[in-house]
Order: sequence, then structure tokens, then C-alpha cells
Amino acid sequence: MKQRIFSLFLSLTILSSILNIQAKAAGTGEYKPSTTARTDKKVTVSITPGIDKDSGVSKTEYKIGGGAWKTYTAPFSVTSNTTVYARTIDKVGLVSAQSSLLIHNIKKDKTKPVIIAKAGKKKLKSGAKSKKKVTVTVKDNNIKSIKVLFKKMTTSFKKSKTFKKKGVYKITALDKAGNKSIFKFTIK
Repeated sequence: MKQRIFSLFLSLTILSSILNIQAKAAGTGEYKPSTTARTDKKVTVSITPGIDKDSGVSKTEYKIGGGAWKTYTAPFSVTSNTTVYARTIDKVGLVSAQSSLLIHNIKKDKTKPVIIAKAGKKKLKSGAKSKKKVTVTVKDNNIKSIKVLFKKMTTSFKKSKTFKKKGVYKITALDKAGNKSIFKFTIK
């Protein structure tokens, strides 16, 4: 009788240990965004799956905002500020607690470059005519290009340039976000 009770106790202890091992969910994993600096581009997110030392990891899932859960297989990109959620599922089917990563550094640049033209100390408006040389300055933190169309020829410059030749000028400034400004003037 004592041997049966001991055998039953040993069987329950082993069964309890097995159930306890399988009752632990995997860890949640870690995130790595491509940048945390301000950007006007997409942010790529990598997820390191959680760890399950008992049954092993079956898969890691993620969702963007309130979207549907998707199986994580490779880094993915987000193009606007949002929250990314992740969870790991072990081979027993237990789901980890979800973790989250707040993406809040995507700032779309909607500001056009500023083109300032002066003839001496006098500030000119687009379309103005001047008898004096004209100095053009372009202000934008993310300038891509500044083009000058003069007598059917296109040239470029950086930030500031003074024009002296008589004729019609068209300045086009384009920033890296695609914002464009155009300024025209004539030197007589």
C-alpha cells in the first residue's frame, strides 16, 4: 500500500512538473527601429523573438496599431507615427504578454523652401523688375537642389548667389521631401 501511494505521489509530482513547464509562456522579445531620430522617411522595425527554454518558440507575431496580427518573418516598415505590438507563441501554443514600441519620430516636411531676393537692401516679390544686381538666398534645412533658368540655360547654386546680367531669371528650389518653390525676377 505504501508503495502504491508513493508511486501515485511520484506520478503526480512528475505530471505536475510537466504541466508547470508547459504553463510558462515565452518571453516577449525586443524591438529595434532603424532610427529614433526625426525623419520624414519610413522607419524599419526589426523584432528579436522571445525565448522559451521549455517547449521552444513556434512563432512571433506583430501588429501595427489596431491592425490584425501577422507572423513576423522579416523587418517591416511603417510610414507614419503609430504603435507596433509583438508577441511570441511557444510550441505548446501559449502566447506571451504583448510588448509595444511607440514610433513617434516620423515628421512629414510640408514646408516649401523660402526664396528671398534682394536688390540692394530692397526685398523683391516674385515677378519683380530691378535695375540693380539681385542676390537670391534660399532657406530650408533639407534642400535638395536650387536651379536657375536664365536665357534657356539651367545652372544651380547652393544657398545664395548674386545675379548681375540683364534678363529674366527663374529660380526653382526643391527640398528632400519634394516641396518646391519658384521665384521669378527680371534685371533690366
